[in-house]
Amino acid sequence: IYEFEVYGIYNRATENIALNKETETSSVSTFNDTSKKMVGACAVDGDKTGNSRWASLRNSDDNWITIDLGRKANIEKMFIYWESACSDNYQIEVSDDNVHWTTVKAKLQSGSDAKYPVDKILFDKAVNARYVKVHSLQSRLAVDQTTGETKNYGINIFEIEVYGVYTEEEAVETNIALNKPSYAS
Repeated sequence: IYEFEVYGIYNRATENIALNKETETSSVSTFNDTSKKMVGACAVDGDKTGNSRWASLRNSDDNWITIDLGRKANIEKMFIYWESACSDNYQIEVSDDNVHWTTVKAKLQSGSDAKYPVDKILFDKAVNARYVKVHSLQSRLAVDQTTGETKNYGINIFEIEVYGVYTEEEAVETNIALNKPSYAS
C-alpha cells in the first residue's frame, strides 16, 4: 500500500469560545475602589493571574454569571479558575434564549483545599447552547485572618473558559488519518 487515507469530519474544541464575550451577573462586589476590576467581563478577559476577576456581593449565596457565546455551540468542556472565595454548591446551566435554562451539571463543589482552585468540567456528550451560566447556590465560608471570624465573601472567579465548536461552522472533510501513527501485521 502506497498511501492509506481516511476522510471524515474532525472537530476538536481547542478554542476558548467564551473569551471576551458579553456577560451578565447577579451582582458585583462594591468592596473598596477595586470594584471596576470585579465586573463580569473580567471573568472572560483571558487573565487567570488574579489581576482581574468577577466578584459577587459579600454575604450572599445565590450568585451567577452568564456568558453569551454569540451563537449556538456544541460545548465539550469548561474550566473555572476560582479565587479562594469560591462555591460549595454550584451548577452549570445552558440556554438558547437567556430566559429558559437547563441544568447540565449540578451539585458541583469548587476545587479542593487549594488556595485558588481550578475546576475542569467535562460533558459526556457535547451540550448545544448559546448561553452558559455558572450558578452558585452556596458560597464557601472563609475565616478572616485578622479577626478569626467566619465570613461569607460571596464568590470570585478569575476566569471561565468554555471549549466548543460553533454549530454554524461548516465542517470540512479532511484526511483525518494524515500524520497519525499506523500499525501493520
